Amino acid sequence: MSYQNIISVGDTMLDYKRGIVKRDGQSAKLTPKETRLLYILMKNAGQTVSRLDLIKGVWHQDHLKNQTNLDVHIHWLRLKVEPNPHIPELIITRRGQGYEFLT
Repeated sequence: MSYQNIISVGDTMLDYKRGIVKRDGQSAKLTPKETRLLYILMKNAGQTVSRLDLIKGVWHQDHLKNQTNLDVHIHWLRLKVEPNPHIPELIITRRGQGYEFLT
C-alpha cells in the first residue's frame, strides 16, 4: 500500500509521515500502529472496514487470532481523536463487521 503524507477527512487531519493527528485545533502524537490504523480508516471513510482487513493492514497477518490487539489500539486511538472516547463520534464499531470512520 502506498501512503499519502497528509490525509484529511472533515476536520481531522493525519500527517502519516510524522504520526500526528490534528482535530479541532488539538494535535496528538500517534504510535506507528495507531498511525497505520487511522490511515486505513480515514482512507475508507464512510465505509466499514473489516477486522481482518485492519489486521492485515496494520499487523500484516491474515488471521483474526489476536483480535484483542485491534480492540486495544482502537481504544487508544479513540482516546486521542474522539471528543468523548466513551461515546465515539468518529471511529464507530460495526458489531460483527469491523470499524468505520465517519465523515
